[in-house]
Amino acid sequence: MATANLLPDSTVSNDWTVSSGTAHAVLADTTESTNIQTNAQNKVCIVGLSNFTESFGSIDTIRYYVSAVMYRSRADDSDLQIKIENAAGAALTTETENIVVNGGAYADYYGPFIAGVGAAAWKADDSGDSNDLNGLRLQLNTNLEDPPNISFVRITRAYIEVTYTPAADNATFFGANF
Repeated sequence: MATANLLPDSTVSNDWTVSSGTAHAVLADTTESTNIQTNAQNKVCIVGLSNFTESFGSIDTIRYYVSAVMYRSRADDSDLQIKIENAAGAALTTETENIVVNGGAYADYYGPFIAGVGAAAWKADDSGDSNDLNGLRLQLNTNLEDPPNISFVRITRAYIEVTYTPAADNATFFGANF
């Protein structure tokens, strides 16, 4: 099994404050020096994701990844709603992560594995092809638990992780035996 990450490559809409540049560039960046943040309820950031370009035999699972922290808080945590959407903006799956203060350090949050062929709402059909992955989007929506404008949620990275079975290399098999 192999993995590939579908990184943010466009900003569809954004109500969050961006430290520099665009929301999608910040969320695709591998450093913690850039981020998006908000201290208000129901602020939404939607980013489009890169296409899946790997050579594969089957798509096995997908799940989201977010690196986030809560700060300036009187509570110890706050909710972040994460949706995986199709290209038309329809929510395919929705999860809520409980973002914690974590001593001021970013923490990693992974969504549950969503199975491939025949089992998942993210699929357009049961073919398991890359068209099911191309055009996916991530929506990040705050539900801060403190009174408004006190605590912040800060996100430094977000993407979708795809696990897949690589395509069979029949040339090696046949070449080794003949």
